[in-house]
Amino acid sequence: MNNRKIILTLDIGTTAIKALAFEQGSMACIGSVSSRLNKVVVDNKVEQDPAELLQTSIDLLRLLVDKYQIIVDDCIGLGIANQRETTIIWNKKTGEPVYPAIVWEDKRTQTWCDEQSQEFKDLIKQKTHLELSAYFSASKIKWILDNVSKNENLIFGTVDTWILWNFDKNHVHATDHTNASRTLLYDSNDHCWSQELLVGFDIDRSMLPDIKLSSSRFGNLKKDILGLEIPILAICGDQQSSMFCAQQYCQAEVGCIKITFGTGVFLMQIVDDIKKIKDPFYPSVAVNTHATDNIWALEYKIENVGKEVDELLNIPNELERYLDRLTDKIARIICQLPIKVEEIVIDGGVTQNKSLHEMLAQKVSAKIIELPIYNGTGLGVSYLVNKSFYPDKIPEFIF
Repeated sequence: MNNRKIILTLDIGTTAIKALAFEQGSMACIGSVSSRLNKVVVDNKVEQDPAELLQTSIDLLRLLVDKYQIIVDDCIGLGIANQRETTIIWNKKTGEPVYPAIVWEDKRTQTWCDEQSQEFKDLIKQKTHLELSAYFSASKIKWILDNVSKNENLIFGTVDTWILWNFDKNHVHATDHTNASRTLLYDSNDHCWSQELLVGFDIDRSMLPDIKLSSSRFGNLKKDILGLEIPILAICGDQQSSMFCAQQYCQAEVGCIKITFGTGVFLMQIVDDIKKIKDPFYPSVAVNTHATDNIWALEYKIENVGKEVDELLNIPNELERYLDRLTDKIARIICQLPIKVEEIVIDGGVTQNKSLHEMLAQKVSAKIIELPIYNGTGLGVSYLVNKSFYPDKIPEFIF
């Protein structure tokens, strides 16, 4: 085991954080640890503690290295995959958040979104290809600025940006294109923040992070976390990361589909033309490693699946009935996809239930592919770290 190269990854989800280690080359998982997260839900408000997200990430990296006797000198890089859209605003002078993290599930701003002019909604659609919704970050940022605090020292980040800022001793303020594209402030035609949208939401550009390719040198894990500085070589939204992973196992690139069974069910399919994406699907900017035109995927989500499964784990018959209904719904959605499905890559914690595989296989005429580990998100971002470290090892057209 001498001279082995190890990739560390963090998968910072909504219900849990996982830290994983992969052996570069074989990409075999050599260890993983996890910890559940707290979440405060009151009516239409869903919040988490930014300090808990950060400290749990640090604690898990230390536990991973200790439990699996990983030599830190062998670690070539760290990758971060994260729950998307969740919004954190903090004071760059003190490092203190001004408000809890407003989670992607939070709907407190939906009434405000509904009340906006059609002209503004059309501008958002033109720039982002998304609808104005409380699901995305921009209205959450505006709510904090309007209701909590607004001053020149405040900066915004999705979870990846918050973690990066705290991990790097120089407080790098950056994100990647997949996370930026989920804010409603990103011009997906020009691959940059949109000044027109910033004006529309009354958000100052100085609050926003720099945008980099998902497979990039973002900074360094500071020495006091694991004893050595480790390059941070990849950042990616969790669903795009698992889509990237799925593409390593599909025969085709365009048309490749993945379904992640986690806190929610997230279905994505690679498309060759954004015009093919119609209701009930919405467009998603996927990982692009070469800074040219966006590569598009369609996306569809079913919320609260993880919660339902957790509640039924000790009631096998009821769980079977729920999974039967869930796979019925997924099969109906798959029938509406614009590109014929040949293969489906599945990942996420719920896939540990083998009945799910059998039900899905019976209801869709496609090959069901299981990953070597159920955490496609963590595996996907490890491939992106590998891309940063060995840029010629993976083809350019990837997710």
